[in-house]
Amino acid sequence: MLQHAPRAGLREAAHRVTAAFAPKHFDFCSIGFCASLGLLSESDLARLKDAGLQRVHCNIETAPSLFPSLCSTHTQTQKLETIRAARRLGFQICCGGILGMGETDEQLVEFAFALKEIAPDSIPVNFLHPIAGTPLGGLGVPDPERAVDAVAILRLANPATPLRFAGGRRDMNDETAAACVYAGMDAGIAGPLLTTPGADFDDDRALAAAAGYEVTRPRSP
Repeated sequence: MLQHAPRAGLREAAHRVTAAFAPKHFDFCSIGFCASLGLLSESDLARLKDAGLQRVHCNIETAPSLFPSLCSTHTQTQKLETIRAARRLGFQICCGGILGMGETDEQLVEFAFALKEIAPDSIPVNFLHPIAGTPLGGLGVPDPERAVDAVAILRLANPATPLRFAGGRRDMNDETAAACVYAGMDAGIAGPLLTTPGADFDDDRALAAAAGYEVTRPRSP
């Protein structure tokens, strides 16, 4: 579940999600839930934990040295505080970022090892989807070879953590997507995202099968 709210409304958003994920809702479903709620206090996270939520998503977005030039509303340190609070409460952590925002080679490596220090349970890998009128709208989609190299670097730094295709997957051709899988991408996020459409489930299932993965149906609850 992804909930967008201005910072002043984050507590209210957390309370709405708490109500939506009351324990009774888990009785008929074997699917684990992950909530993406931005910056939250430990007390709000505790409410979500009590409601039965298992995983919290909070991206660090990019290298620590690049983050301040991309975001002025909050700091990467504040994101890390949310992640650490969630970890203290026993949540699984989903944490990744966006590739193609002008990072240098050195910053790409810095980002990969910043994630290694966090040791998340899942790393969503987004590729910039440029939108006209936004500050990064003129950058263009990431170069295919650089995208594959970036996945390989993330995999080398985080050898045992699932790397998940997330935003920007639909901008890739099949050859680039397959090369990313070969380089280390081994999971995906399908369906609508916050501001852009996500990958189609059937397309990603076909990609996984072509790469040699066994694709099975979820087990019944």
